Amino acid sequence: ADLTNQDRVQILLDIDRDYATCYRFTVDSRGCTHDQLWLDPTWNPEWYVARAETETHWTCELAIPFTALSAQTGTAERLWACGVQRILPGRGFQSWTTPASMEIEPAGFGHLQLPAPMD
Repeated sequence: ADLTNQDRVQILLDIDRDYATCYRFTVDSRGCTHDQLWLDPTWNPEWYVARAETETHWTCELAIPFTALSAQTGTAERLWACGVQRILPGRGFQSWTTPASMEIEPAGFGHLQLPAPMD
């Protein structure tokens, strides 16, 4: 979906930590989604969103299967680079990424440590 004019959150995942490319998962306040593999907008993985809203806020929960990100299931890297941004059109944005910028800069991502797979 085109989320350009919507209040939205982006989750950016750089699973190989090359700090140059990333997966982008975007959800807006209505629960509409957009996904992109770096500069390839045709990438179309299967993933799931649940959302809720009150008078004062909205929340969402994402479920992204590992197979949407990597063919390696048991041996995949367990430390990923990650960025999170909230974009409020006409009002600005908030970012966990440094420097905070509308243009994605994977070099400023933080780290996401995943637990080891359970046998």
